[in-house]
Amino acid sequence: MAVELVIETMEALSDTTSLKRTAWKADWATPENHGQVLANLLLDGDKGYTIPDLFALLDAAGLEFLSMVNWRHWDVADLFKDPNNLPAFWGISLEGASLPEKLHLYDLLNPVSRLLDCWCTLPQADSPDRPTNRPIDQWSDADWQAATSTSIPSSSTALPATIYWRALPSIDRSSLAATSTYRPWGRLRLRVGLPLASCHCGRLPNPSNHW
Repeated sequence: MAVELVIETMEALSDTTSLKRTAWKADWATPENHGQVLANLLLDGDKGYTIPDLFALLDAAGLEFLSMVNWRHWDVADLFKDPNNLPAFWGISLEGASLPEKLHLYDLLNPVSRLLDCWCTLPQADSPDRPTNRPIDQWSDADWQAATSTSIPSSSTALPATIYWRALPSIDRSSLAATSTYRPWGRLRLRVGLPLASCHCGRLPNPSNHW
């Protein structure tokens, strides 16, 4: 009954109504897509979260924030006409703002992200001797030789061979490999450089066949 009522209401609303423009898709009216109505408009207990809420949840769970998934679409400066020539107030304010503050400001000025998807990890040790706690340009040869790389879970378990074998021609040409061709990340289009692609070749089946 609830699903049918939502469909009837949405179809009767003017197309210029804000709710219909932002929260409704016409194909949800078909029986096979009624699940979309339940998941997006009738989810019991559903609520919105802010960036401060996100960081509070991570802190409560004992997790450390790494970055937003679509991190390139969360730069406050990009919301201005000329990111390299911000008004003085904003230039000074953003320079001293923390990452959570910058993300929160972006979400307030441009709330286009329906989901606050982020990468997080277990807290790292605070020792300054850990390479991950120092800028990468300060790494020693020993740091690089002992370093390991890890793929994000969805690429390392779903399409590893597809992504990495097709990256090999790019490695040979010392060019970029567009991994989003095989694994799209929302609006983000990823390109993997030579060093990163090369270091993952050891994870492929029979990598010695190529090298």
